[in-house]
Amino acid sequence: MNAAASMQQEVQLAVSSFAAYLHQASRKKGRSENRQASVIP
Repeated sequence: MNAAASMQQEVQLAVSSFAAYLHQASRKKGRSENRQASVIP
């Protein structure tokens, strides 16, 4: 496996995990807005 392919795989994983985080955050937004603020540095 070359570097470009492994890098693409890492980016894909990061994007999917970020999408999952956004989905979770939007679902919980009404209840835990103060908690979300503490998660973001």
